[in-house]
Amino acid sequence: MGHHRLLRLQEQFSFSVELRPVSIPQIFQATGGTPLPQRHPSRQEYRFVELKRWADRLELPLTMKPAYFPSPDLLAHASILLLPEDMQLRAAERIGFALWCEEANIADPAIVGNILNTITPTAMVADEAQIEKAQATIEAHGNKAIKDGVFGVPSYVLDGEVFWGQDRLDFVMEKLAR
Repeated sequence: MGHHRLLRLQEQFSFSVELRPVSIPQIFQATGGTPLPQRHPSRQEYRFVELKRWADRLELPLTMKPAYFPSPDLLAHASILLLPEDMQLRAAERIGFALWCEEANIADPAIVGNILNTITPTAMVADEAQIEKAQATIEAHGNKAIKDGVFGVPSYVLDGEVFWGQDRLDFVMEKLAR
């Protein structure tokens, strides 16, 4: 939900974004996070309440329980990392929309290829060697994120300050406006 809002902020304030895909299990393991299926049922249910509130506020056709969530995301991450930096956030937004709003299987190379081709016709889906290389990059991003104090996703780090969750983008905007 945060990608399109971050893109709007980027247009408004003209700043660069360094997208750093991470492994959520790596972040959780290092910081004490609890994977969704292991959370108390009341927390799991409240998550749906919040998702619905934000989907309504942002006017997103969000699917509360997408068919392919949780989804293996390594192929999508690796393919995004092959794009020029100025296209990566847009691609991540589009892939997230496909997963959450269109119930697309983002682990399917044909689907990822179709999504990326909406960004640029020269986009390539990562092959096995590129996925392996991306896996090392994603692990390094995770280590950096943990060092920076990140404990969940999405997180935005601005001038060393962590803003966790798409619902903190208003605070990012306030900091950018100063």
